[in-house]
Amino acid sequence: MMIKTNYYLRGVFFLASSICVPVLGAQTLLEWDFGGRGTEPPASQAANVIGTDMESSTLSLGSGLTIANGSNAFYALDMPGPGTDLSDAVSGDDYFAFFAESVSGTVMSLSDLDFTLRRPSANSAQLFQWEYSLDGFATDGVSLGSEIDLSGSNAVTSFNLDLASIAALQAVDSVEFRLYGYDRPSASNASAGFAGNDAIILSGTTAAVPESSYFAGMISIAIFSATVGLRRRYS
Repeated sequence: MMIKTNYYLRGVFFLASSICVPVLGAQTLLEWDFGGRGTEPPASQAANVIGTDMESSTLSLGSGLTIANGSNAFYALDMPGPGTDLSDAVSGDDYFAFFAESVSGTVMSLSDLDFTLRRPSANSAQLFQWEYSLDGFATDGVSLGSEIDLSGSNAVTSFNLDLASIAALQAVDSVEFRLYGYDRPSASNASAGFAGNDAIILSGTTAAVPESSYFAGMISIAIFSATVGLRRRYS
């Protein structure tokens, strides 16, 4: 009897799965490209690429940082000095930030965050940490990956963060990202930040969210179909 019952209940599960948000191949949702950016840049920059079903977004600075000169880059000054850590950068609002939001009636599932950093001076901040928030940092942010250590390097360095494994970043409609910089090794106020082409790329998928009436109707049909099938089988 259990085998026969499961046969009909499989119909319920199949129909229920058909109302889930579809997942397609990952695309670029937001991208910033600093190639050609002037030596006296503005303190923010709109995304150069905005993916399907995504709202526009702007890369900006926290109140503790100041935009710095630098061609083909988005650098900032005033990161915390020697011996500081993430808590100092958080309390001082020393961060780069952007907001990712899908258009009304859709959600996004994030897969990757690719980015390129540079310390143009030996006196630039050495340590960096990404955090994300689903409530605009009204509560503490959540760290993404491990702390990035660029000490001893002035080179352009590229990184990838896997977001697909983070359940909180799947089927969401908005999220804010912040990159904190700290532990500047001397009193010299040297800059650091993003550099080059394709300097920040957020990838993932977007999908429409069915209205609640659609969900209710599909579930009702699934339950009705299973009930009728069971009655016919045992009548």
